[in-house]
Amino acid sequence: MAVEKVRSGIPGLDNLMDGGFNKNSVNIIIGAAGTGKTTAVFQFLRKGLEEGSEGIYITLDETKDQLIREAINLGWEGIQDYVDSERLIFMEATGSDFLDFIENELPDLIGNWEGSTDARIAIDPLTPVIWAVKEIYRQREILSSLFKLTRKIGHVVGTLEEHNTFGTLTGSESIIPMYLADSVIYLSYIGLGFSLNRMLRVIKCRSSWHSEATNPYNIIPGSGIVIHAIEGSGKKVSDIPEDVNAYMDQELLSLPLEARNRIREAVHHMNNTDIGIFNYKELIRLLIDEYK
Repeated sequence: MAVEKVRSGIPGLDNLMDGGFNKNSVNIIIGAAGTGKTTAVFQFLRKGLEEGSEGIYITLDETKDQLIREAINLGWEGIQDYVDSERLIFMEATGSDFLDFIENELPDLIGNWEGSTDARIAIDPLTPVIWAVKEIYRQREILSSLFKLTRKIGHVVGTLEEHNTFGTLTGSESIIPMYLADSVIYLSYIGLGFSLNRMLRVIKCRSSWHSEATNPYNIIPGSGIVIHAIEGSGKKVSDIPEDVNAYMDQELLSLPLEARNRIREAVHHMNNTDIGIFNYKELIRLLIDEYK
């Protein structure tokens, strides 16, 4: 059964995630300062607002006024209209007790949105929440509660600062959110000579196909993040050729009936899906070898 999707609002990203973010999912965007995490959040919220949804921006770092100015500078000149009409709500937790905010204030907010399943919720950044406690178990408990609450009313995007060793994604502030999230998008810099190129990679997309390629992107005023998908990074869909079916029929004759049925079932699921670098005959041969 196909997973229902919502558009990310980031040109080029949906093609890398089989159509976008999973509906009512939690999605984490990880990157160092300057990679465009907040820009991606603006694009995500704006897309939903343009399609008739409502937006909630939970800011744990900057103030509402700072973020509105930043959005306008990036080309989202109509953001104030959404704020004035209360279709876009900012919740400022800057400088407050994050644990108290999550455990006491946030449930009341979610309760006010009871019945909604299509709101877009941004949490930017998640890092202060993780740093609020030292115990790993407690960090997981808090984040799990935060994600469970927010996804009740819609689709969630959170950002996470990368502070660990460059490009490893093994820092303590990254592991738990990556594990709990439905999808993880990694924004990074790659040095080429004297220049730095921004690169994007989908690390994880639960219950859905995603590209494993690393794709360059730019941050363009008025458009935000735009991804230049490299050739072959989009989903490749094709029917299983007739000659492959004939090949399989012949090769399966030597196997017990149960094994033949299992392989036919597996091949059925390959139809109209991305099989990466493999070809169908090669995959069938590997499956047959498993049952010999």
